[in-house]
Amino acid sequence: MARRTAEDAARTREAILDAGLHVFAERGFAGAQLEDIARRADVTRGAFYHHFTNKADLYLAILQERWDTVMAPLLQQLRGRRKPATRLHAFVVAFIEAVRSDPRMKSLMEMSLSGDVKLPEFQSGMADKSAALELWTDAVAHVLEEAGHAADARDRATALVMFLNGVAVSASLYPGASALEARRLAQLVLDGVLG
Repeated sequence: MARRTAEDAARTREAILDAGLHVFAERGFAGAQLEDIARRADVTRGAFYHHFTNKADLYLAILQERWDTVMAPLLQQLRGRRKPATRLHAFVVAFIEAVRSDPRMKSLMEMSLSGDVKLPEFQSGMADKSAALELWTDAVAHVLEEAGHAADARDRATALVMFLNGVAVSASLYPGASALEARRLAQLVLDGVLG
């Protein structure tokens, strides 16, 4: 039997994370079966247990790691030398477009909205999710400070992050939400935030 390389192990873990993301989104935590996740990832149960302790461990890993993966290019829009308002607009547009078109984002929203995150086995892991939201808010607040809103940048950033989460919920639950073009929606929101 050939020895597995670190790259093989990493690919297997990624396959399990991706499979779990979609199975949990489709069936919820209670309805998801490890056999289904392993089959979708094309791995054995042994490979699953090599990387994750149990189904709850996988669920938390997905929420923590996949949100980071999905958000990294969006947060990148806040960096650079462009004007602060231009960076904020690019960030909001990228977020809205990801909500509408990125299957990973949609699946993450399904998981986040399912209510499963309130189960007792997830409470310790939800602190990491809250910390991630704080980092998003900090990044937006920094750009708002550059835009001349130092006195209330944190409040404005919090409002924008809350709005974006609302957009994500609306896009998941209300098909008509996609009728408003992302750039126009972003501009309407930023007119209020940048006021």
